[in-house]
Amino acid sequence: MKKFLLSALAAISCASIAMAAEVTVDFTNPEALGVAKPAPGEATVTEGFTYEGVKVVITQGNDLGSNQELRFFANNNTGVVDFRTSANGGKKGHKFAVSMTDGTAITSISFDGKNLSATAEPGTLDGMTWTGEASTVTFTTNGVVNLNSMTVATGGSGDTPVTPPATPDDQIYAGLIDNYTDWTVDDGTLPEGLSFVWSWNSSYQYAKASAFYKQAYASRATLTSPEIDLTNREEISLSFEMLANYFNGGISQACSVLLSVDGGEFTPLTIANWATDDFKAPWTANTIDLNAYAGKKIKVQFVYTSTAEAAGTWEIKNFIVKGKQVQTGIADIEAADAPAEYFNLQGVRVENPSTGIYLRRQAGKVTKVIIR
Repeated sequence: MKKFLLSALAAISCASIAMAAEVTVDFTNPEALGVAKPAPGEATVTEGFTYEGVKVVITQGNDLGSNQELRFFANNNTGVVDFRTSANGGKKGHKFAVSMTDGTAITSISFDGKNLSATAEPGTLDGMTWTGEASTVTFTTNGVVNLNSMTVATGGSGDTPVTPPATPDDQIYAGLIDNYTDWTVDDGTLPEGLSFVWSWNSSYQYAKASAFYKQAYASRATLTSPEIDLTNREEISLSFEMLANYFNGGISQACSVLLSVDGGEFTPLTIANWATDDFKAPWTANTIDLNAYAGKKIKVQFVYTSTAEAAGTWEIKNFIVKGKQVQTGIADIEAADAPAEYFNLQGVRVENPSTGIYLRRQAGKVTKVIIR
C-alpha cells in the first residue's frame, strides 16, 4: 500500500519549472491522444487531436494516391506506431498546425523520430527543432515524415490563469491551484507495470488520475484533502472543476467524491455535474452546499477506480471551500493576540510569507501589509 503526504520538495520542484511549461505528445501511443490505434500494416487518418492543452489540426494535401496521407501508421512486424507520410505523399504538402488551447505562445517544439521534411511558418525549423514565438505553428510537408513524439514548450508568461479564489474574508481553504503538496495520495496496491495513478500536472496546474500506461490496469486510488476547519463559519460551499476522458460514458460509476466529518468514515457527496467524456469539452464546475457541516472539521476525498478493460483519465483543479465568518459578539479580544493568516493578492493562502505585499486576516479583519 503506497500512502504518503506529498512534501514541500515537490512544491519547490513545481515552482522551478512553472516558467517553462512543456508537454510531450507521444505519437506511438495514439489512443492516449484520442486517436484509434491502427492494426499492424494499417493506418489511421485523423483531422487532429488535443492532448494536455496541445491542439494539433491536420490538413491533408491534394490529389493523394494510395497511402499518401499524413497518418498514424503501425509497423507491419512490430506494430509500433509513428506519425508519417511517404516521400511522394509528403510532397503533396500536408499541413499540421500546433497550438495551445489557452492561446499561450509556443517558444519551441522538439521532434523525435527519423525524418521531418517540412517547412514551418512562422519561426525557424532547424532539423528536428522549431524555435520562435507564436500562438500557432504550421508545418507543411515536402518529403518523408517519420515522427515518434514532439515536445511543445511555452515561455510561461502566458500560462493558463487559475480561477481566482474567494476573497480572503470568505475563503477557508484553497487547493489544487498551483500544487497538491498538502494532499494525501493513496495509489493502493499498484499492479506490475504501473508506477503511479495520481499525479500533478505542473504545466497546467491540475491533479490527474489515470491507470493507463500502454494498457488499462485495475486500480483504486484516492486523493484526500487536508483537514478543513468550518468552525465559526456559515453559508459554506465547496467548488472545484473537472475534466474526463476514456471512461466510455461511465465516469460517475468509476469515480466518486467523499467527505469525512471530524475524522469519521468517508461518505459520498452528491455531484450534480459530472464531466463529459471528452477532453475537448470545457472544464466542468461543481458547487456543493456544505452548510450542514458548519462547526465541524472535514476532509474531502476524490476516489478513482479502473479495470483491466477500461482506465479513464480524471483531472481536477481549483478546489475552494468558502464561508462567511460568524460574528461571535466578543469585542474585547485584542487583534494583536489573535492568530494571523496571510494570502497573496490573488487570495491564495501563504503559509510562510516572505518579502512582498500580502493580505493579512487577523481577528476577523483583513488588511494589506508589506513584509520587508
